[in-house]
Amino acid sequence: MQNLERVLAVFREAGGDDWSLRQIVLFVRIGIHGDDGITLTELSEQLDISQQATDRNCKAMALRGNINKETGEKTYVGYGLIEFRMDIYHAKRWNVRLTSKGKELWNKLTTIVGANS
Repeated sequence: MQNLERVLAVFREAGGDDWSLRQIVLFVRIGIHGDDGITLTELSEQLDISQQATDRNCKAMALRGNINKETGEKTYVGYGLIEFRMDIYHAKRWNVRLTSKGKELWNKLTTIVGANS
C-alpha cells in the first residue's frame, strides 16, 4: 500500500490532483513503448478507449500553446509529459512519446514499483 501511495504522490507532483485513471493508464502505456512511442490508434485499440478520448487525454498530458484572440497573449496548458510526432511511415498518423519531463516521471515510477520486484 505504501508504494501505491508513493506512486500517486509522484503523479500529483507532476500534474496536481487533476489526473484521471485513464490518463494514468495512457501514460504508463506510452512509457512502456519508450523512445519509439506509440500511435494514437494503437493506444486506442490496445486500451479499448475511443480515439477521441485517447486524443483528448493525450493532449492534456502534452504541453501546448493557446493564443488569446483578443490580446494575442500566448499561454501554455497541459502537463508537458508527452509529445506528439508525425509517424515517419504514415503522414496522417501521430506517435506519442515521453518528453524529458515525462521520462523523469517514468523513472521515478519504475523505481518505486521496482523496489518490491
